[in-house]
Amino acid sequence: MKNARVIAQKYAAALLESASSQKEIDAAVQDLKELQETIADSEDLQYVLESPLFSADDKLELFQAILKKAKTSKPVTNLVLYMVQNDRMNMLSKIAVEYRRIADESLGRGIAYVSVAQEVKEAKKEEMKVKFEELLGKKLEVEYSVDPALIGGFSIESGNQILDYSVKGQMESLQDLVQRIKVR
Repeated sequence: MKNARVIAQKYAAALLESASSQKEIDAAVQDLKELQETIADSEDLQYVLESPLFSADDKLELFQAILKKAKTSKPVTNLVLYMVQNDRMNMLSKIAVEYRRIADESLGRGIAYVSVAQEVKEAKKEEMKVKFEELLGKKLEVEYSVDPALIGGFSIESGNQILDYSVKGQMESLQDLVQRIKVR
């Protein structure tokens, strides 16, 4: 739903502005992550959020207590309480993803998702990370996954960039080239 993404972007941008002015950009990332985990781990909390049996005031009171106990940063506390009042908690995960993206962007860092054909040793992962940071021009948090279908090599996705250095990717490129030659 395109509209949901636009809404998430607006909430995330407002949170970034608030967190930035209070120098709590990273704290907000962590707070959002912890809050999502808390909600995901509690069926009761999920029920309260979804149920019309609980008033907005009940939900607000509950979240005030949760956020206070968790010592959540002020920018995230304000955002969450606003979301609870306006029945927008269903947007939390989208907002958290969007916030993480723009927070990393504002701090000159990013996340890279790397798929490798086979498991890579830790020393090699660190070496690859340094090369990826040089290639993409920013600090990266790298998440690795194994995909045997790649046959060999790796692919990396960061933001809107996808770089495919896998055997599978090379074979697909060759196949596309052969198809274009046949069409002529």
